[in-house]
Amino acid sequence: MNQPRASSKKHGRIWITLTFFLLAASVLPTGGMGSCNQSMCTSQSADYNALTSQCTGYAGGAYYPGSGGLPSEPGTAPPTGQPTTAPGSDDVDLNIFGLGGKWTDNGRAVCINHTGSGVFATYYQPDVCEHRDGTGDSDSTYTDFEATLSGKTLTGTTSVCGFGHDDHSLNGIRSADMTLTVSDDGRTLSGTWHNTEDNSDVPISLTRQTVGDCHAP
Repeated sequence: MNQPRASSKKHGRIWITLTFFLLAASVLPTGGMGSCNQSMCTSQSADYNALTSQCTGYAGGAYYPGSGGLPSEPGTAPPTGQPTTAPGSDDVDLNIFGLGGKWTDNGRAVCINHTGSGVFATYYQPDVCEHRDGTGDSDSTYTDFEATLSGKTLTGTTSVCGFGHDDHSLNGIRSADMTLTVSDDGRTLSGTWHNTEDNSDVPISLTRQTVGDCHAP
């Protein structure tokens, strides 16, 4: 949710290299163990790390009924309730898992903790706000948003970055009102934050990666 916001290659060596490659290949052992069935890493892979744009090879904990096929966070206990979602469904059972787990917000990895009606989203790495006002100042925050859940609506505040203002007091991290809606499948949060400077509502969206108890700073 925190994106910048203004509240404004010698041909002579080719044969040698090719010969060396062929010789090396001819003496490679034919036995042993190695990786097999390697799949392409995409942003939709369960073990995709949004911070590094790489797949970790570890998709988290177990896959529980009602998780919509998403991996659970390591250490997440098996659910005690019976899921109401159909077997094989992509829907996350919100009655069991709530909104807890890892999400991505504008490419940034976020841990959401959900207890009762309280929902807290924390960045795994600090979000830095460059003031861009000639002072060289910057500040940062781990807080993405804090909100209260009622039905499928989240109401609260999100951290935004003000920059480039002549009045330096307007530059830096500050809070803005925010409203998000939980998708029916429990995999997306979408809504807006309110920019008071131009009285506009700015669209925001988060995509779920895991379910369960995540941990961030």
